[in-house]
Amino acid sequence: MSPAAKSAHIPAPQLMTTLAGELERMREIGTRIEISLCQLASSAADQGEWLDDVQQLDLLLQQLAALRDFVGAAACAEGAAQASFAMGEALDQVLLHDLRARLSGEQAEAQESGDLMLFDGDGAS
Repeated sequence: MSPAAKSAHIPAPQLMTTLAGELERMREIGTRIEISLCQLASSAADQGEWLDDVQQLDLLLQQLAALRDFVGAAACAEGAAQASFAMGEALDQVLLHDLRARLSGEQAEAQESGDLMLFDGDGAS
């Protein structure tokens, strides 16, 4: 992230619109996972535990959609256009580079998926 982006004040509507987009991106990923789980669950011998997991995922997706809608509406709320946020310290907490870049306004492309790390360097999980 550029030093200018780190110290810049981000207008509240821009930040909230970006957050709403990130929430939607997560909801879309979750929906694809939910579809896969439903397909697996339909052929599983013990569907009870699978059904529980799919229901929990569905609740998570509903909550992401509600947060997306809330943040999107907040971007249009009265007074939002006059607000801005200094994001330097908050952006330091975001460890994913592409997400940090999008939140700072640098518009990095979203990754379709990340690398799956099942074990650390010494083979222990």
